Amino acid sequence: TNLANLPALHWGSDVTTLEQLGEQPAEDGLRVVGVPNARLTGEAAAVHALDTGENLDAVRSALTSTAGIDPETFHEWATGHGLEAISTWNTEQPASFDTVLLPAGSTQTVTGTYQPSTNNSTTLTNSPARSRTTGTLITTLRQTLQDQLPDYMVPSAIVTLDHIPLTPNGKTDRKALPAPDYTSTGSGRTPRTPQEELLCTLFAEVLGLPSVGIDDNFFDLGGHSLLAAQLGSRIRTALGTETPLQALFEAPTVAELSASLDAGSPSSAYEVLLPLRKRGRHAPLFVVHQGAGMCWSYAGLLPHLGADFPVYGLQAHGLAHPDELRNSVQEVADDCIEQMLKVQPEGPYHLMGHSFGGILAHAIGAQLEERGERVALLVFLDSDPAKPIPEDLLQGQDEMRLMYGAILEALGVNTEQLADGTPTFEEFAELARGTNTVLGGLEEDRFVALMSVIRNNITLMGNYRHKRISTDAMIFAATRHRSGYVIPADAWSAYVEGDVTHHEVDCTHQTITTPHMFREIGPLVEAKLRRLAEKTIAPTRTEKE
Repeated sequence: TNLANLPALHWGSDVTTLEQLGEQPAEDGLRVVGVPNARLTGEAAAVHALDTGENLDAVRSALTSTAGIDPETFHEWATGHGLEAISTWNTEQPASFDTVLLPAGSTQTVTGTYQPSTNNSTTLTNSPARSRTTGTLITTLRQTLQDQLPDYMVPSAIVTLDHIPLTPNGKTDRKALPAPDYTSTGSGRTPRTPQEELLCTLFAEVLGLPSVGIDDNFFDLGGHSLLAAQLGSRIRTALGTETPLQALFEAPTVAELSASLDAGSPSSAYEVLLPLRKRGRHAPLFVVHQGAGMCWSYAGLLPHLGADFPVYGLQAHGLAHPDELRNSVQEVADDCIEQMLKVQPEGPYHLMGHSFGGILAHAIGAQLEERGERVALLVFLDSDPAKPIPEDLLQGQDEMRLMYGAILEALGVNTEQLADGTPTFEEFAELARGTNTVLGGLEEDRFVALMSVIRNNITLMGNYRHKRISTDAMIFAATRHRSGYVIPADAWSAYVEGDVTHHEVDCTHQTITTPHMFREIGPLVEAKLRRLAEKTIAPTRTEKE
């Protein structure tokens, strides 16, 4: 049945209410044209107010308009009157719809229901693919300009416009052109390694931006030679490596620059030995993983620790090999010592650990001492000695949602915005990826492996008993535990024989390894390391070679 030639009634002139429409004969079908759509009239009124130069209050008032009829209400009315309604967009008015009314049960195969639109409504819609094609165009254009122009003539920003603003005389209205927006392009790729995360932070700080992705071009974001020199200085301080200006021109993104600095592949970020800073003339500081098995958060320490101190992370074997979890703290310590000796074959050794990492650092020190090596310093970041774990707490570790909440807190996310503070993985991922950190970009299978490491380490911690060792120690105790507990100065006195200093820091257990807190902790640790370095300097294997 072809419905194209049905008689038509125009809403607003022929009929204005559903009651009036009910008086019209519809036995042979009827088309109702231009019914105001209550779902869109507010938006359409607000667009009109903007186009006519109304003030913000008028636009807001227009947006609240609910005039018209909801299509669902129209369909319910039709059903109640023994009719069937088939709706489509109005051909002239984007905020209106047309409806064909037919007797209920009379429709079989019909044509002519929908009429082609004669107006352009594209300004009221968005194109998901548009940003991708626009991004490709900008990238191609910039590359073409870089190939054909000297560096100083390449524009620092390229802005796309829907149309060129014109004056009443038809000339370009330069005053109406938008200012360049030097912000991240939002490539979606978060840092994949601790070094990439650190470089993203340095890029953002130098450029004065809230965040930078690993594929964002330093110069596209407003960078220039003077800022590039500042960035090189910051990288030298944090990583202990020189970054000439030419190197930044050749590798202007975090991903490219990290690769040029020989940071290793993203997969190497899960191995036991994690080089955070390879260069330095003093004995390195080994930072030991906490319960989750990772050392990535220690990248935030680098800008606050002298560049002449190498820094290496010691991570859980189970991160890269989820099926090979260790059976004791001693076995975990063996994995770490095996990698330590490849970097520093003899003492004195310096170790730092947060939470479970403090327990493991002490265990590593005990085994090194048994081998005749000297451990000069242990740094405990809100870490108590090991003790038996209550059974109910062990069972509670299976609640992965609780762990997601703890990790979000460590990333600086306010979990109070969550209904019960225990997010699903989907909620966790959405919030975590906004932090632009390596941890925030992990896929769910990686988190499953990470949670297995956490549960295993908690069990191992409960079964471990410390030995007394001869070493100096620094205790940094968080003061914002929910329970009000603060690790006391004598917490490790039974297991450490040496000079012990105690420092209270204003943070929670989870946030003690954030960059903000390392700004306070780093200089204190560096001062201690320098005093120890004055007594003896142990070359790393790299320097020996």
